[in-house]
Amino acid sequence: MSFSTPSRMRVRPKSNEASGPASDRKMPASISNRIWGAVVFIALSPQIDTTFHGDMELFTWIVSGTAAWLGWTIPFLVAEWWLERDRSPARRRATTARNAADIPARLSGTERVRPDHARSTVG
Repeated sequence: MSFSTPSRMRVRPKSNEASGPASDRKMPASISNRIWGAVVFIALSPQIDTTFHGDMELFTWIVSGTAAWLGWTIPFLVAEWWLERDRSPARRRATTARNAADIPARLSGTERVRPDHARSTVG
């Protein structure tokens, strides 16, 4: 005798739980700190006797602290680069020039409104 669950009784994920291929992904920091931990461990292991005076506990603290710090800063810097990568030098110059032109208006308190950034008045 075989028991099967009818389709109307199948367990569905809660609304606040993610489902699908994206839910299987881990955060970049949780992956990269393990990579950085191995890199730092390999890089500093020749210095255990000299820099760390043979103290493996101190060595472990330094490796884990460095890996934890690099685990979020490197993905953060990569994400920042990724978001800014499409800004061509000409576009950067135009943005800088536009911001420089707005500085006197900002200082005087009479900031001009550009058509593309029109303010909406609620009243």
